[in-house]
Amino acid sequence: MMTRTGRLAAVTWILASSFLVQARGEKAPASEQVRALAVLQAGAADRDPDTRRQVALALSLSRVSPVVNALVEALVKDSDSLVRQAALDTVGELGDRKLAAPARAAVLNRSRRDQALLITALFKRARAR
Repeated sequence: MMTRTGRLAAVTWILASSFLVQARGEKAPASEQVRALAVLQAGAADRDPDTRRQVALALSLSRVSPVVNALVEALVKDSDSLVRQAALDTVGELGDRKLAAPARAAVLNRSRRDQALLITALFKRARAR
């Protein structure tokens, strides 16, 4: 079983390596992608909200895929507001229209603050284009 520090270190490593690989325009080896997804999936289900927030941040640097979308959808519905905020930022960063409906549905039953976060994330993405 991984400690909290170990989980955060693993997610941070994935975040950093993903950023470097994408910055160089390269594609990570398949074995690294499988390991990264396994760590991210475990982190998204972790009981520690800091770990789940780190996963949401890491996903913002990934490419859109069904697995990534499923993780982001789950994190948008998280019980912790900081995790939801990070996940909504990720929705904006990824810019996948398939994530708009789940994000909207997850936020409608939440506070006005969460609704404002969704609007901010979507406007951030629109301005970046």
